[in-house]
Amino acid sequence: PKSRIIAASYASSLSIKHSLDCRLVLSNPWYKRIFPDVKLTRDQNEKQKFMTTKRGFRMASSVGASVVGEGGNFLIIDDPISPAQAMNKHWREHVNSWFDHTFSTRLNNKKTGVIVLVMQRLHSEDLSGYLLAKGGWEHLSLPAVATSPQNYSFGNVTKFRETGELLH
Repeated sequence: PKSRIIAASYASSLSIKHSLDCRLVLSNPWYKRIFPDVKLTRDQNEKQKFMTTKRGFRMASSVGASVVGEGGNFLIIDDPISPAQAMNKHWREHVNSWFDHTFSTRLNNKKTGVIVLVMQRLHSEDLSGYLLAKGGWEHLSLPAVATSPQNYSFGNVTKFRETGELLH
């Protein structure tokens, strides 16, 4: 309920769609049963930003946009660049610079905060490639088709994929 989440995508329309999807989940009765302390405020319940009664929030942003005056415990980037943009060196450099100089600076606590990047690889110098080259990141790669037997463990959840198995 107190978590502050800032989520960005390459287009504001995609960020807003994800924000609306998230708000629908939070408003669902099954979610309210599982997380009874998460309650949305009535006075700050917009498409771009909604807030909880405990002052947590989820804010939608886009690559290139400034997030002035806001900070988050969780920064999420989902598809920071479109496939067409990824083929343009200027766009790749723009996204990487935006991450370094704008978005990553919004993390409230560098020791306990979390940054999550979700994207398909589009170019060796896309944001994933850029961050992996810098080092210090945990990398989870989930190929659409398993090229070898793979075992994934996340907390108490384990998933095994056979060679050729499709990602589901």
